[in-house]
Amino acid sequence: MLHQKHDDKKEWDEKTQTFWLNNLFHTFVKVGELVPVDHKVTRSFFVPRHEIENAEITSIVFQIFHSDFNPFFTTEKGVSKLGNCVCVAPTEGQRGIKAVMHFGDTEIRMEVIPDDETCPSKDITVKFSCK
Repeated sequence: MLHQKHDDKKEWDEKTQTFWLNNLFHTFVKVGELVPVDHKVTRSFFVPRHEIENAEITSIVFQIFHSDFNPFFTTEKGVSKLGNCVCVAPTEGQRGIKAVMHFGDTEIRMEVIPDDETCPSKDITVKFSCK
């Protein structure tokens, strides 16, 4: 069930008979949160349900944002894009991945684990948009 604060942003998808929201996000860490060395945070991403059977969808793209507050949408004032990740989308099942962010002593590493357990996990590069 979608949070009531998102009611004005949701869109009806006739094909899947469900509501969808764009510009929502998963939080990996919050501003000011103490993150110990070797801490890992895992989030799941999927090819949208209405595109699962579309073989032309070959990747899952997710963006990394920053803000000094707790926004509901990435389009809110004060939310800035840091970079993005492009991952190969699984071709079977729900076509999902788990993105694991590893916080090291001097670096952040991203690992992608396909939901299809027959596929190996792999490290991916996060492309940061530094200004």
